[in-house]
Amino acid sequence: SQARILYGGGEAYYQPQNDFIHMPPKGDFRTSTGYYSVLLHELTHWTGHSSRLNRNLSGGRYSQTYAREELVAEMGSMFISCAAKIPQSEEVFQNHASYVDGWLDCIKNDPNAIFKAAADANRAADYILKNAGIQKEVKDEAKDEAKDRAKDEAKDAPGEKSQQKKDSN
Repeated sequence: SQARILYGGGEAYYQPQNDFIHMPPKGDFRTSTGYYSVLLHELTHWTGHSSRLNRNLSGGRYSQTYAREELVAEMGSMFISCAAKIPQSEEVFQNHASYVDGWLDCIKNDPNAIFKAAADANRAADYILKNAGIQKEVKDEAKDEAKDRAKDEAKDAPGEKSQQKKDSN
């Protein structure tokens, strides 16, 4: 992608003043979908830079501006995952849902905030999918992980069928 991504440590964040994303090493995540969910969240923040989509990234933690941008980033991550057909685990989906619910509480004062955030998230997702060149890499890796899970489930299935036959006799 065009984004500058620095790896190390245990935190993921976008630093707008210096225009870079900081990510923990990929191996620190339990699954590749978990890793990409976080990376896509941070890439959505990255699109807000003044040289790209120019969203207001100036809000301090717990401000309305910050809450709105976090909502944009989380929705953007979900939109990109859906558009790229990245398989989502229940854990990642629940994380998205709880994250969005938490930030919605912070923006109750503006009934149109969700629509504005969704529109910005959609623009960010389009920007990333069209310009950052990550769609194929993410999709291929997620497919490989899904195939591995399916193989593991298939290995377990014969034992379950054998047990069911024994139980029915």
